Amino acid sequence: KLEIAWTVIPALIILFIAVPTIRAIFATQAEAPEDAVIIEAIGHQWWWEFRYPDHDIVTANEFYVPTGRPVALRLRSADVIHSFWIPRLGGKKDVNPVPRTPEGVDPLHMNQIVVEIDSAGEYMGQCAEFCGTSHAIMRMMAVGVDSTAFEAWVADMNTPVEPSDDRSARGRELFLGSVCVACHAIEGTRAAGRLGPDLTLFGERTTLGAGLMENTHENLTEWLLYAPDLKKGIIMPGSYTGAGGMEPTGLTREEAEAIATYLLDLRRPMAGRRGATGTAGAATPDTVPVQ
Repeated sequence: KLEIAWTVIPALIILFIAVPTIRAIFATQAEAPEDAVIIEAIGHQWWWEFRYPDHDIVTANEFYVPTGRPVALRLRSADVIHSFWIPRLGGKKDVNPVPRTPEGVDPLHMNQIVVEIDSAGEYMGQCAEFCGTSHAIMRMMAVGVDSTAFEAWVADMNTPVEPSDDRSARGRELFLGSVCVACHAIEGTRAAGRLGPDLTLFGERTTLGAGLMENTHENLTEWLLYAPDLKKGIIMPGSYTGAGGMEPTGLTREEAEAIATYLLDLRRPMAGRRGATGTAGAATPDTVPVQ
């Protein structure tokens, strides 16, 4: 009788947990409504890429979603298995390698999470599957905004940003004349690389290196000079250290500072910037020391 009891009771507990769990899995994996915003979330070692196929937008690590509207997150990996997890949006799901064919990627081969955010704000997330050396520094953030702000962001992402001063123009010249364009893309320029994060409106982002440190001029300069030393295992070369089979860039500190000025200049007009309407806080100007 005792053996039967300690077998049946845990089985009933598992059944009690399993029923709502399975229902939740099917609900988040359900077919997206026709009016849903489609976002492809692609895991890389060690950063996140977000593609909006209906809006011709690509961004990295921080992405915008409209409130009060279904959002279908289609998940795949460009390398190893990752796990997409933004706790406040619910659900944790594996991000599996899916081969890209000439016809593209079949959505049926991707995991999916369908969510609807009801409140504006910033929702922090993290890769939840060990995926290599810098797994712990593979963070992401969903920025929930109302539909008007979302449409404004879409328009801004498709509008080229011009340098604001001579130093920024010098940084743009250096960036476009360097190997950076082989890996990175910026809307409205000849930079169209897809190996690394898209840098369109990079100045809007609160962090760099997928959450490694705050996105300030000083930190960005250090990142350009010493990226492989700051985040182990990445394929981005620094000024003095090669990575990913690429030679060191050889940038001087002055050149790195100019490029940092240009990249941080890639921002929206003040009226449309995150934090201007109080929906989400903008980054503070304080510098985070580089260890």
